[in-house]
Amino acid sequence: MSQSCCGNKKPEETQALVAVAGEESSKDGPKGAMGACFSVSGLQKAAQDFVHKPGYKRIRFIAAAMAVAGVAALLATASLMAGMYAAMAVSLGLFGQYKWGAGDSFALGFKNYDYITGKFWEQGFGKSYAARYPVIELAQAAVYCGAAFAASAGGHLAAFILVPALCVTAVTKFSESYGAYRAVCRGETAVCACVGGGDDAPPIGPVTVLENVAMTVMAVLMLLFEIV
Repeated sequence: MSQSCCGNKKPEETQALVAVAGEESSKDGPKGAMGACFSVSGLQKAAQDFVHKPGYKRIRFIAAAMAVAGVAALLATASLMAGMYAAMAVSLGLFGQYKWGAGDSFALGFKNYDYITGKFWEQGFGKSYAARYPVIELAQAAVYCGAAFAASAGGHLAAFILVPALCVTAVTKFSESYGAYRAVCRGETAVCACVGGGDDAPPIGPVTVLENVAMTVMAVLMLLFEIV
C-alpha cells in the first residue's frame, strides 16, 4: 500500500508543519508585510515612531514648517491656494536641501524605493536622475514660492511655468509613493532617503508612503485648479 509524503509522521507533527509553513508564508508574502504595516497597530506604531524616534527629527521639522507656512499664508491672504503653494514651497525646499547635502548617499538610498530611479538604474538614467533630483525639488520650491506670492496678491503665476512644475511634482511624488508602497509590501527595511539618507534616517515605512501620497494629491488638486 502506498503512503503519502506525510504518512510516516504523526498527525500532530503534520499539523505543526502546516501551521509553521502558513505563518512563514504570511510573514514573507507581500500581503502579509503590507497588512502588518498598514493595520491599525502598524499605523499606531508608525505614528509613535514619527513622534518619538530621533530618526524622524528632520521629517518632524519639515512637517511643522510646512504646516506653519501654509496656515500663515492662508490667514494672511485668505487664499487657500496661497497656503497650499506656500506649504509645498517650504516642504520641497527643505527636502531638496537635505538631499543636496547628502551627496552620493542620497542617490544610493533613493534607488531602493523610488520607482523611476530603481527601474532605470542599470541603464544609467536612474543614476543621473537621482543625482539631479535635489535640484529638481529646489526648482519646484522656487516656482511654488512665486505662485504663493502671486496668489496672495490675487493673481496667478504664468501657466507655462506653473503647470509643468505641478506635473513634475505629481509624477515624481507618485513614483516615490508607488516605489515606497512596493518596498513596504515586500517587507524591505531600507533607509528612507527623503531627508538625504544616512545612518540617522528613518526606515521606509507607512510614514514614507503617506508623506509622498499627500504631496501627490496636493499637486494633482492644484493642477486641476489651474487647468479647469
